[in-house]
Amino acid sequence: MFHCEKCGKSFTRADNRNRHMKNSCRGKRVKFDDPGPSGGFECDVCDVYIPKNCYTAHIRSSLHRSNAFVVVDEGVERIVGAFGERIVSYRISEPSKHYVNLEEFGANVREKIATLIDSIVAIHNAIKMNLELYGMYFLLSKENVDIKSFNTKNKVVTPATNFYELYNNFLDEIASKMSEFQERDSGWTLCKILHIEVNINKYNPMRASSFIDLPQQIKKKKAIINVQNNDEACFAWAITSALRIPAGLPQRTSSYPDYNTVADFSEMMFPVRLKDIAKFEEKNTNISVNVYGLEKQVSDDRVIYDVVGPLHYSNQKRQVHINLLLISDDDAGTHYCWIKNLSRLVSSQRSLSAHQKYICEGCLIHFTSPEKLARHESDDCRKIRADVPGTNLRVNKFGENVFENILQFENFEKQLRHPFVVYADFESILEPIHGSEPDPSKPYSLKCYAHEPYSFAYYIKCYFDDNLSKLQIYRGENAASIFIQKLEEEMMWMYNDYLSKVVEMIPLTDEQRKNFQETRICHICEKLIEDEKVCDHNHQTGAYRGPAHMTCNLNYKEPRYIPVVLHNLSNYDSHLFVKSLALNKEELNVIAQNKEKYITFSKKVCVGDQIDVKGKIRKVFYKLKFIDSFKFMSNRKVGSSIEKLASYLDAHQFRETKKFFSNEKFELISQQGVFPYQFITSNDRLLERTLPRKEDFYDIISVSIYNFE
Repeated sequence: MFHCEKCGKSFTRADNRNRHMKNSCRGKRVKFDDPGPSGGFECDVCDVYIPKNCYTAHIRSSLHRSNAFVVVDEGVERIVGAFGERIVSYRISEPSKHYVNLEEFGANVREKIATLIDSIVAIHNAIKMNLELYGMYFLLSKENVDIKSFNTKNKVVTPATNFYELYNNFLDEIASKMSEFQERDSGWTLCKILHIEVNINKYNPMRASSFIDLPQQIKKKKAIINVQNNDEACFAWAITSALRIPAGLPQRTSSYPDYNTVADFSEMMFPVRLKDIAKFEEKNTNISVNVYGLEKQVSDDRVIYDVVGPLHYSNQKRQVHINLLLISDDDAGTHYCWIKNLSRLVSSQRSLSAHQKYICEGCLIHFTSPEKLARHESDDCRKIRADVPGTNLRVNKFGENVFENILQFENFEKQLRHPFVVYADFESILEPIHGSEPDPSKPYSLKCYAHEPYSFAYYIKCYFDDNLSKLQIYRGENAASIFIQKLEEEMMWMYNDYLSKVVEMIPLTDEQRKNFQETRICHICEKLIEDEKVCDHNHQTGAYRGPAHMTCNLNYKEPRYIPVVLHNLSNYDSHLFVKSLALNKEELNVIAQNKEKYITFSKKVCVGDQIDVKGKIRKVFYKLKFIDSFKFMSNRKVGSSIEKLASYLDAHQFRETKKFFSNEKFELISQQGVFPYQFITSNDRLLERTLPRKEDFYDIISVSIYNFE
């Protein structure tokens, strides 16, 4: 490993380390003798110490941006400090007006942006710039408020650039991304355009190269042509190297004709993204392209690279077929190379055999003959494709810039306890099935009983007021349909009496007020509160919960469904009542394990009316969401029946059960249950006044009889 002497960052190759030290090392910042409590750097703008590994995030944070902006003109603010290669950033807004139309907003701020760009180009002669639009969105189905942003690619601006044409292209790109977002994440509605940021970056045409050298392990295979381009058109040069015989050294651009004379690259934006390769294939109807990647692993203290993918796969192999390799470096740069021999590149990671291998381009499985490969490609291959998140920035639901390829928990509202949870169970009559006798000389399965539900019980547990918890028991005909009817009535009671109402927050005590004023950590997401801080409280009780971000507070509310929990729902109970859920063709949502078993399913029910922000009356829907508690068992192969699970509990742990029985009766019901399931073949059997015979407790399924001792 190679380490940067200034910031300590590790690299697998010396050339990557050197490029990092020259271009992007943050260790060049002045470090104070007294690093303060965080052991990092001091931000002069915010007057706070920042841990070294948090400095980048701080520079992008709402706190730093709010502190760093200096008003330049009406509706124009400038960031005091630059980030990375950035010269300056401006925030342009129209605070006195409310915009939801991008074209209208763009027209009104156009001249402000043009004036800024003219003045900056006059100083620097050539720059790179991009725009990023911020808007507030609302998701009606979950009543979530979120800030979303849409940015453009950097474009070079010189004195000869037609700014207004460039600006219109920027707006078209933003409009396209906004449209894609609303199609992909349907339901989000733009409430207001907040502002647009203009980011001005340094431009040095001598350094605009995307070339990345191959790892030595891959280079030794001599299966790749890696053109040393000095621009961002590595995709075009890789295609050209595949289509033309080089006049000189194959890695030199001078050995090839201009790539625009080889293929149609019009309307392609460089560097080329994976999703844009389809556009190239549309323009060049005789060319198909596959793209593969490299995955770095450590084995026996040695760094090795495996070919993975395809990252992009062309379903139709055309007259000219090209395989490309997409590689990256430690500074998040990417580069395309031409794979001239896929078999040689992949063979050693698939098999140690020295014989020629025939590689399937769809899944990288190898075969010993072209006939076997052809049979696999026509019948078996499912064309595995890897979707790899990039290093582009996205704005998370808290308005923070984060990388696409970093996963972190964001749905903190999911941690909120449900105000009401329903626990239910069914009992069934086992009606004998009479049919012809099976042939004993052949394997067969025998249908003995049809299960007809005759009884159910459900317990509603209210977490904010235990006086609202209640038990309901039913025994009789039509148990399945009555079960659904009762649950719908209960849900309407929950909504109209409690969930639709918001209890005002109880006035803070002196201790709570002190906690709110002194605490800078959001109690919901546990992150630093860098902008406006609000009090979060329980909407059912009015109790103060803690300080929170405004966005966290707006999203931190109960989900619009009531969980209904049944043990072994998927295997048994669901078959008893699922048909009763949609007797009137209501909307159902199902997550199925297969055609017969459901992981979870839900029914949407209208619980009332509500007046929306536009004064219109709209229906309010909640869902009954059925889930299987058996699915939550860590090891479902071990016995996890209700009886088995109950045996693990001590008497004092039956808190809910003890509410309905005296100590004497509780001892009786907590003993091992004895019930003649196969004796109860009709409702009439339930009305008998004498106990069943001992033989009636015989279990034909498990071939056993209960021990009454």
